[in-house]
Amino acid sequence: MADFESYFLTFATLLSCRIMNTMRTILLLLFFSLPILVSASLKATFDLKHFLVPGENPYIETHLLIDGGTSVYAQLDSIWYQSTIATTVIIHKDGKVVDFRKININSPRIHNDEIADIIDIQRFLLEPGEYYLELELIDINNTDEEPLVLFQEFTLELNNATAGVSDITFLSGYSKSTNPTDLTKSGYDLLPYISDHFPEEANKLVFYAEVYNTDVLFDATSQYLLTYYIESDAGIATNTQRFLRETPKTVRPLLESIDISNLKSGAYVLKIEIRNRENELMAENGIMFFRTSQQSDEPAKMSASTAFSPHFMDFGNPDSINDYLLCLYPIASGIEFQTIEKLVANGDMTTKQNYFYHFWENQNIAEPMPAWQRYAIEVQYVKRKYSSPVLPGYLTDRGRVFLKYGKPNTIVIRHNEVDVYPFEIWHYYKIGKFNNKRFLFYSRSVSTIDFELLHSDMYGELQNEDWQYIMRAKNNDLRPTDSGVNRSNPQDTFSGDELEDLFYNPR
Repeated sequence: MADFESYFLTFATLLSCRIMNTMRTILLLLFFSLPILVSASLKATFDLKHFLVPGENPYIETHLLIDGGTSVYAQLDSIWYQSTIATTVIIHKDGKVVDFRKININSPRIHNDEIADIIDIQRFLLEPGEYYLELELIDINNTDEEPLVLFQEFTLELNNATAGVSDITFLSGYSKSTNPTDLTKSGYDLLPYISDHFPEEANKLVFYAEVYNTDVLFDATSQYLLTYYIESDAGIATNTQRFLRETPKTVRPLLESIDISNLKSGAYVLKIEIRNRENELMAENGIMFFRTSQQSDEPAKMSASTAFSPHFMDFGNPDSINDYLLCLYPIASGIEFQTIEKLVANGDMTTKQNYFYHFWENQNIAEPMPAWQRYAIEVQYVKRKYSSPVLPGYLTDRGRVFLKYGKPNTIVIRHNEVDVYPFEIWHYYKIGKFNNKRFLFYSRSVSTIDFELLHSDMYGELQNEDWQYIMRAKNNDLRPTDSGVNRSNPQDTFSGDELEDLFYNPR
């Protein structure tokens, strides 16, 4: 490992990953460098990386950054203040809970005119396989705040039988460790940079990764080639490639930096490769990122082999391409939509076009244009059907669900009930591998223009155990949430109550 001095990048900010609010998931598109949730004051960043313990199992490392300016601080004494976030992580495999962790994370103590972000890193040793992760955050000092919930699928493939490369972690800073903490790896304290966007102010890209089991792949007396570089569709970026001749080891930590001061605006991939003496690729890993630069040179473009079709080029004006990008929200991952927000805010036309094409190429590599055309038809439908005075249809809850899961098999519509709020119940016979999934939307406004998602039994969606009580709060303004009674006593699905009957037995 190179013996670097302590180094910190001068980034304008650490971006935030989109995290669902359990009562409202609409994004306020202010076009800062991070997405904002309109109904939640708490904002957070989440990232997940895959590593391996040699001789044992792989593990995931979760990176959580909580924006200190969005949490509520309690007064400790006459001088000091502190915020506390209750964090729950549940990991599922094959329908069973395989790990559960609930901790309170405290911010650094501050004076009343200061702000301190909270960083937390957790590690979970797991067997190879497919998993679901649930993350819940609750601001202890904000009793009016609903929990923030994130659901994420991941697959662990690293193992001790073959060589491999861990996930790559971008770093905002590091230093030699004198007192090991959760930030420590390979003798260094590593502060993750949880973003795929590098602004003009970033002159260096610093990263950490681990190379595993090359001693299994290569003879102990031989050497192999360890390479890393930055690549765009136009090829390897100038002066970013490094070649290291290495002796096989069980673990080879890699802490390196690359000068990106001359990197133009565009989409790039940082790659790490293991090659043998014959230059054959034996293992690799990569991570995509975007660069924003004000340099006047032409931004990084796609190669001729992946040139745009006329349809993809027909955006008309910047507002059109921005709308096309934003309408991907229902089907984009959290990381993808972070990138989209940044591109809408700061990206040039060419970079936006490149990203839009690549998004649909990833959706359907054989026919990206027909895939987009089919989706565009659905987008126009939800615009007409579900737009509100302040949001286009694809950013409303009903529009998002329609675009993400398709047209429901049945819809129960009750917009003029006396004892409950106006509501709709959408029922899907099948969503992927899940059967009989339901979505309850309701409106607290008499206009019934926009309906919020109140409850669903679909994985990764809002699940509110008090939905029956909230629906009946129309006349008495009763709104209990997180009821211990409701959580511990499942509802009778055949109680005879019309609202429950319509939800549990849709037709």
